[in-house]
Parts: sequence; C-alpha cells; structure tokens
Amino acid sequence: MILLTLLLIGIDVLWSDRLGLHEAFRLMAVYFAVQTAVMFRLDQYAKDEWKIQMALVKMAVRMLAAMVFALILILSYENHFGLVVQFFGLYLTFMIFEITTSLANLRRN
Repeated sequence: MILLTLLLIGIDVLWSDRLGLHEAFRLMAVYFAVQTAVMFRLDQYAKDEWKIQMALVKMAVRMLAAMVFALILILSYENHFGLVVQFFGLYLTFMIFEITTSLANLRRN
C-alpha cells in the first residue's frame, strides 16, 4: 500500500502536466492511503468470529467516507469532471486491494 501511494505521488510529481492530473490528486492519494491504514487497524482489533462482518463494515465505511470526502473536494476545487473521474479511479484501485485481502480471509482452509 505504501509503495502504491509513493508510486501515485511520484506519477503526480513527474507527469502531472502531461497526464492532466487534477491539482488535488496528491491529496486524494494520501487520503486513500491513510484510510486504508485505519481500516487495516480496525480489522486487527476485531475478534475472529466477527471477521466476515468486519470486512463488510469496512467496505461500507470506506464507501461512505469516500463519498463525503468527494463532496468536500467537489465543493473546494474547480474542474469537477476531472476530479470525480480521478477520485473514483483511485477509489477503485484501493478497493481492489481491500477486496483481494478480504477474499483471501474468507476462504476456507
């Protein structure tokens, strides 16, 4: 996750103008990294019998928090279309990692 965040920030620093990245791209990448770290910690504190429910709660909380953060960004910045497209691109990227780890935990041994 840290490598993904550093890669995204590096892309923003090096190729922001060529790729047309939004000015809030770095903020979005850091937000999702922090959110992923917090959700990972919440998962560690859950009891073993609540792991499945905790995985679903994490996804719901992540989605609601992302929607609130997206609303704040939309009200704060211009170029709303580019902001929303890049925001949900990052959201889906970080969700892929969460879903992959959740599926690995839900498999029977």
